Amino acid sequence: MNKSLREYAITIGLLTATLTLAFFPIIFNGRTILPSDLIDTMTLPFSQYFGPQHAYNSFITDGYLQFYPLKYLTQQAYQHGYFAFWNPYILNGYPQYLEGMWTYNFILFLTINVAFNLILLLPLLVAGIGFYALLREYSVRVGVARIFATAYMLNALFVTNLLAHFIPASFSFAPFVLLFLHRYDRNPKFKFLAAASLALALGFLAGNLQTIGFLVFLTACYWISLWLLRSPRSLGFLLRPIMIVLGFATGLSAIMLLPLLELFRETTSGGAFFSTSLLRSYDVLQRIESIGLAFTFFIPQLAGSIRGVTLHQAIGVYAQDFEGAIGFSPLLLAMWASFALWKKKPEIRPFVILMIAGLALPIATPLFRFIYHRFFIIFILGSCGVGALGLETILSSDEWHVSLRKWVKRFAFGLGGIVVVLSAFSILRAIDFPVIENFARTHLLPRLQLAVFAEGNAGWVRERFAEAIDYWRLTRPELIVGIAISFLGLAVFWWIDRFNKNLLQIAIWVITAVQLMLFVRLWMPMLDTTKYPLYPATPETRMLEASSKNTRVYFYREIDTSKQFAFMNNENVMYGIPEAT
Repeated sequence: MNKSLREYAITIGLLTATLTLAFFPIIFNGRTILPSDLIDTMTLPFSQYFGPQHAYNSFITDGYLQFYPLKYLTQQAYQHGYFAFWNPYILNGYPQYLEGMWTYNFILFLTINVAFNLILLLPLLVAGIGFYALLREYSVRVGVARIFATAYMLNALFVTNLLAHFIPASFSFAPFVLLFLHRYDRNPKFKFLAAASLALALGFLAGNLQTIGFLVFLTACYWISLWLLRSPRSLGFLLRPIMIVLGFATGLSAIMLLPLLELFRETTSGGAFFSTSLLRSYDVLQRIESIGLAFTFFIPQLAGSIRGVTLHQAIGVYAQDFEGAIGFSPLLLAMWASFALWKKKPEIRPFVILMIAGLALPIATPLFRFIYHRFFIIFILGSCGVGALGLETILSSDEWHVSLRKWVKRFAFGLGGIVVVLSAFSILRAIDFPVIENFARTHLLPRLQLAVFAEGNAGWVRERFAEAIDYWRLTRPELIVGIAISFLGLAVFWWIDRFNKNLLQIAIWVITAVQLMLFVRLWMPMLDTTKYPLYPATPETRMLEASSKNTRVYFYREIDTSKQFAFMNNENVMYGIPEAT
């Protein structure tokens, strides 16, 4: 076998095995990734047949209520030969194809049980392969490229937005766009611009209007950064390639973009936006607090339990969007390299600029209400690039070991401080737990009682409250493992001189993969469908389906703290019930 083909075959096998281990219960044990425990136990009419009230992760309801019904209806349409179809179950009909996310829809020709899991996991694999190819283009050695391909493939924002699909699906093609732009910069041939355009168009078609904007920014920012490194520079070489790539990508994806823009125009002129960010403010204090919250990018478990209350909720940001984890070791390398190598390694600068922009635009500008913290995906991509080039530099020369050790020492003190705080809290729990419980009842319980799905779910509120006050102790397994893995990563970097270079790369990869797989397992429900069935039939759903053949159903959802929500939006698609709510 050709050496290059063998290299890529091994890499694809490694990435596939990593994904398989991370999602093993979904792939082989028949578990579901959808939050059926929340819908079946906490909304009517289903909750009267299932109990007790329960929700492993209440942040991912859109996957159950919107994404799965959308893909189910798309598959049904494909089976009947309709490829641009109308959803007859919402309002008086809705142009379902305007939702976008087309690129991976070819998988929907399989059965829905197989297709749904595959349509979630395939973008992750494509993202990993693409990032590996991008790093190899930068002459990064195989082992380093595999570490950061894994980090990008299983980054926290991909995982938390996996059910919503558009972030991982659209940004699975981002590395290919940068790859071909980099090749064009080194060898200005039109074929590289054509390949970049195709990759960008696939990214457009895989996402929505928001991720299209993200990809346009990424492409322009990266190309401008490459251009600034050139000498001499010409305005034509700056504008012509980027106009060709963006123009061709827009034309190739126009089949989705044109009706999408039409829908956007109709919404702005006579409809209404229900974007959570457009309807809420993000004040200066929250922005300042969110900067401090960025330490959770290194050890996500320090944000708190998703079954209780997270630090995200304390400052009013969305836990599923405020994520930037790529593994403790890769992110440490990225932070170090951003400062240490800016002047001496100019090729690192485009990725550093992406890191800065990815953090600064959602936190420090008014653009948050349009881009949300999902824009951190730009920071994540930049971090993976900077970290990989930084590790390659360390492996190529011993002169950087002293500089890296200074950062390792600082991070060790930081981790030590976290251990001290958790130890003190654990001791306080043991000595005078009522003090903590009373404080939590005063400041935490009221917030839980106003949370989404808290209405009529007193049992769930009590469960979350107990989980929250139980979490912050040093003996908590999630915290122990997260901190221990991070200390192990620091130890590897501290004694970097003692490691064989191949062994060093293997150690960093194992530490990174384990930490990211742990995050997957802690975030995803992975539920037993015999206990929490998907979209169960009830006497009420059968009655509504039978009696609404020539009519539409209006669901009256009364906001009453003593009652549960009734039949959430978009569930009707799964039952064939036309809705007029």
